[in-house]
Amino acid sequence: MELTLDLPAPLWARLREIADSEGTDAATAAVSVLRAHLDLRRAEVRRCAEEIAAEDAELLRRLGA
Repeated sequence: MELTLDLPAPLWARLREIADSEGTDAATAAVSVLRAHLDLRRAEVRRCAEEIAAEDAELLRRLGA
């Protein structure tokens, strides 16, 4: 699979800083950063789904269902 990132110069500079601090190249750092971001988003979606399920259960309880 191939991924092309079109990032503004400041973000590329930050990505290179991350790569340097991890002793890797920018492409590897980009994959790592994207995976971490996706993990955070998945966790956020899971939390929202749990909140919605709890609210739905409470509404159903109040309705006597």
